Amino acid sequence: MHPPKFATRFAPPLVLALLILAAIGCTPAAIPPATVANPTASAAAATGQPAPANTAADAVVAPQTAPAANPATPGPAASVTAQGKTDDRKLDVIEVSGHGVATGVPDLANLSLGVSVTADSVSQARSEAAASAQSVIEALTALSIPASDIATVRFTIRPDYDYVSGEERFRGYRVSNQLRVIIRNADDVGPIIDASIAAAGDNIVFNGLDFSFSDTAPLQRQARESAVEDMAVRAEQLAEFSGRELGDLIKISEGVFPSDPYQERYRTFGLESAAAAAYDTPTFAGQEQVTVQVHGVYELR
Repeated sequence: MHPPKFATRFAPPLVLALLILAAIGCTPAAIPPATVANPTASAAAATGQPAPANTAADAVVAPQTAPAANPATPGPAASVTAQGKTDDRKLDVIEVSGHGVATGVPDLANLSLGVSVTADSVSQARSEAAASAQSVIEALTALSIPASDIATVRFTIRPDYDYVSGEERFRGYRVSNQLRVIIRNADDVGPIIDASIAAAGDNIVFNGLDFSFSDTAPLQRQARESAVEDMAVRAEQLAEFSGRELGDLIKISEGVFPSDPYQERYRTFGLESAAAAAYDTPTFAGQEQVTVQVHGVYELR
C-alpha cells in the first residue's frame, strides 16, 4: 500500500513518516511519548486549519506540577522554642579557676646513700663493699631506723678507668651499693648522716636528700578550701565587671599538684674522707607547700 500522492506533496516530513508507518502496520504507541505531542495539530498547522482540542495523547507529555507546599510541615523554624526565640540559656555561664596553697614543715626525709669500693679484683671490691654496707645498716638500726625503711635500690659492678692525656688506664673494678633510707623524724637526718660516715669511712657515698610529708591530708584540706574561696572571688568579680549577676555553681573539678616539682630539696654531699668532723652535720627541713587547683562553672543571670 502506498500513501496518497497529495500526502507526499503537502504533508511535512513528520506526518509523512507517520503515514508510512501506518501503512506498514506500526502504531503511534511504538514511538516514544515525547515525540507524539499532537499529530493532528501538526497536520492542521501544515494545512492552515485550526487545531482541535487536546486529546489523551497530549496528557503523555503534559508537564508534572510540583505538589503544593504543606504549611504544617516543619521548616527551618523547628529550632525555635515555643516562645518564639532560641534557647541560649546554656550560654549564660562563666568558667573560672581558683588556686589554693597550704604550707607546712615536712616531717619525713628520704636519704639516698651507699658505699662504693674500687679494687684490683671483683672479689676484693665486692667483699669490702659488703662489709662497708653492713656497717652502715648496723649504724642505721642503732638509731632506731626499722629494716622496713631501708632498701637497696641499686647494686653495680663495673670496670673503672682513668683517662690521662687522652689515654684510657684501667684502675680496677668498682662495686657500688646504693640504699634508700626513710627517716620519719626530720630532726634525725644530721645524726644519721654522721653515723653513716663513721660506719663506712671513705667508702661512703651520699646521692641526695629530700623532705616531704608523711600525711598531706590536712594540708590538702586547707589548700582546697583556699582554692574554692579564690575561685568564688574571681567569679564574683568577672560577673560584676560584665554587668551580670552571679548564679549557682553548677560544676567543679579539682587537680592536686606538688609544689615546685623541678626544685625539690635535694642535697648532694661530696665526702673525700672519714676524718672526724668538728661539728655535727646540720640539716634543715624548711617548709614545703601543697597546691590545689580547682575549676568551676557558674550560672550568669
